[in-house]
Amino acid sequence: MPEPDRLSPDRLARLIPGIDPELAGRLNALPSNDSVLASVLRQRPVVVGVAGIEDPADAAGRRAPALIVAGGDVSRVRRFPESSGAWT
Repeated sequence: MPEPDRLSPDRLARLIPGIDPELAGRLNALPSNDSVLASVLRQRPVVVGVAGIEDPADAAGRRAPALIVAGGDVSRVRRFPESSGAWT
């Protein structure tokens, strides 16, 4: 994922004003949602899908970034614009 999950237990404690310190400590002791997801993904062969709207180029003719595929033929990978619309 591009950034840490903002609703992970340790981050969630910071979002709740006036949270009981004991509860905040217990939440901080839990693993992040990202580490739980990573642990589960390591246990089995997994394919993570990506969906988007096909748009080969913007008005300036810039191409959308391609997906990165390890160990495979990338010639058939479709291109999708980033969600922010700002291509590099």
